[in-house]
Amino acid sequence: MSSVYAALLVGAILGIYLLSCLLWPYKSCPACKGTGRRRSPVGISWRKCPRCKGSGEVVRVGRRVLGRRR
Repeated sequence: MSSVYAALLVGAILGIYLLSCLLWPYKSCPACKGTGRRRSPVGISWRKCPRCKGSGEVVRVGRRVLGRRR
């Protein structure tokens, strides 16, 4: 019986996470920490972050599972 409760708990947590992905589909970019820019390899100037293309946000994993892409 405890495995049934564990399965229901995991399903509820997964449902809440997917619902939050519907409401907030983006997270701050881990490469640039949401600034949209990174230092150049030399370290003197700034350039656009290649991961988020300068927006500072990336699509969350759960939102990609639901079928939304940038």
